[in-house]
Amino acid sequence: MVTRSRPRVVLGLTVLGVVASAWVAESVHSTNPTVTPVAVGPNVQSSALYCAGLTNVAGGFHGVVAFVNTTSHPRHVIARVTATAATRANSTTFVIAPHGRYLLQPDALVRGHTYAVAAQILGGGVDAGEVITTEGLSAPCSSAGTSSWFESGLDTTVGSRADLVIYNPTATASVFNILTFSSLGYQAPAPLQGITVGPHAVTTVNLGTYVVATPNVGVQVQVLRGSLVVAADQSSGSVASIASGSLHLDSRAAFGLVSVARGASTQIRVANPNSNSVAVGLTLHQAGLTQPPLTVEVPAFGTAKVTLAPNTAIAPTGIISLTGNATGPVAWSLSTGTSSGRELSPLPTPGKEVVVSDVTGRGFTAAMILNVSSSSQRVGWRLVKASSVVESGHWTLPARSIQSLGQLLGSRTRLSNATLVIESSRSDVEMIGTLPSTPLGVAVVNSLHRG
Repeated sequence: MVTRSRPRVVLGLTVLGVVASAWVAESVHSTNPTVTPVAVGPNVQSSALYCAGLTNVAGGFHGVVAFVNTTSHPRHVIARVTATAATRANSTTFVIAPHGRYLLQPDALVRGHTYAVAAQILGGGVDAGEVITTEGLSAPCSSAGTSSWFESGLDTTVGSRADLVIYNPTATASVFNILTFSSLGYQAPAPLQGITVGPHAVTTVNLGTYVVATPNVGVQVQVLRGSLVVAADQSSGSVASIASGSLHLDSRAAFGLVSVARGASTQIRVANPNSNSVAVGLTLHQAGLTQPPLTVEVPAFGTAKVTLAPNTAIAPTGIISLTGNATGPVAWSLSTGTSSGRELSPLPTPGKEVVVSDVTGRGFTAAMILNVSSSSQRVGWRLVKASSVVESGHWTLPARSIQSLGQLLGSRTRLSNATLVIESSRSDVEMIGTLPSTPLGVAVVNSLHRG
């Protein structure tokens, strides 16, 4: 079933344990503004990582930031935590053992509502992601701020809430606009234009205040001065997910793990921030079956969705993969779940080094590696358990390929309580996994990237 939302006006987007954090002597006053009105390329060899979107327990996005050291040397980290509704920010220092992990709980350092963490890594080679305690779902942190950010598929209907979390990682104030695209067409609400966020401060915007009761909202954050780290906190029924969004629009998309299991509710959601309509086609890769491409037209400044499950034209075989093509650049997302709630996953970001780490200890029901390049490439890999490299090697990934990590490693269970590091010469590799869930495949986690 394919449905579309046409604008009315067209004008010229479970953690198992927590490591206690050590306090440093100095605490600094928060510079959060009282106004209530990001991630850059994953391969920047930066000494910093920025994470935004976790909340206190009452906020529904409570969790930890998981740091993964991919090197054979210890890494010293200085982490600064700030939050909305906080009177001050605080910092902590810690050391990550070679090939080790460290879990930082922001609300153990600062009493507030919505958190941002800025981590300075002395030496680099550390990856990080935010893990929601109740879900086990994770979102990669960013290695720098950005000047533009996109997301599609946000939901502001009754029982759902979408908040943008905006963190300024710089020492000067940043100014930004928020634009939205939906069945209402293009909107630039006056209160969301020219918003200022102070140095090293975080703020939030409830989209439902401005785009009311809308099931598929696209957003663009347009930075006018400075740079920002942006994430979207999407709650849907009983499910909470942090969407890291995209830094740019894409005319091609590859989703390696898509649930069409019986009982699943799965959609591809697309936002079109362009002045012309865009045609989108989805090609399903389903073992032993041939499915004609599914197509939809996305109106100018509008959104559209393709329902994959339940869909009487698609056999409920479990987990499949798909590739999407569009006649113009758009924002893509995958929405999965059940009648109890849905998770929102952005289009994965390819990189030179990507990491999957079983932080929750729950293992993966499926795990894939994708080469999004038009040519094959040789990648190096190493598998880490208990802070030791247990195996390493090289794989040759065919062009435009989606392969099972379980098959490549000999067994998917080898990823349990482990970290897999992939290194390539080009930013064309992604990894993705699904956590145990009922129905199968509705809890999707994307790979982390290096800081």
